[in-house]
Amino acid sequence: MSAYSSDLHLNVTDTTGNGVEVDVATNLLNGTVRLSVLWTQEIRLHPTTPNG
Repeated sequence: MSAYSSDLHLNVTDTTGNGVEVDVATNLLNGTVRLSVLWTQEIRLHPTTPNG
């Protein structure tokens, strides 16, 4: 049995418009959040600044 529980009501959107499907789950034992990429053709990562 997994300690993670998916949040089905959380609205996670793909801002790139590439149709990325993700699952966000919380570990019920320690509160850790897991983000899983379920389907995508490519992953683009963009750096962000703390203030911006």
